Amino acid sequence: MMNQIVGICGTLLGTVLGWVLNNLSQRGKISVFVKNLNEEFTKRNSYGGFDQCDIADAEHYIIKMSIDVYNSSRDTGIMRDIQLVFYKGKKQMFCGVPRDEASRHSGGPISRYDDLSVVNIQPKSVINIKMHYGLNNSDELWEELKASNKVTMRYKDAKNKQRECEIYNKD
Repeated sequence: MMNQIVGICGTLLGTVLGWVLNNLSQRGKISVFVKNLNEEFTKRNSYGGFDQCDIADAEHYIIKMSIDVYNSSRDTGIMRDIQLVFYKGKKQMFCGVPRDEASRHSGGPISRYDDLSVVNIQPKSVINIKMHYGLNNSDELWEELKASNKVTMRYKDAKNKQRECEIYNKD
């Protein structure tokens, strides 16, 4: 009788322990690593091209970046509603949706890009994402851009929880 009770308790304990270990092994997170970052302020020159300049003289702004995204979970990870958020100190100035470099559509001399909307990251893997975001000085957000000193990337994960990671900080 005692052996049977010990056997049943051992079986129950093994089942609970297996369930706990399985749940722990599925946990993981998405980590973002900035690989390349290029921020340019430009103005049009007399030849129709663009020259780099200081922010005070600029007509156009573009930020281009390449990020590596690592999913340490055993489940597919997701990033959606991706935005670049510009701050002045701790105050959010504005946010914008970056464009996906991989979605380039060319028609003659003009290229268009789709918004970077949803990214799926396979379990235990790394993907590289290239994106850009730009404004010109006729945009209503230009003054907020000039005042900003920090950029983050904000997204929602698979559980609809909002995450944010720093891209760069000028301070």
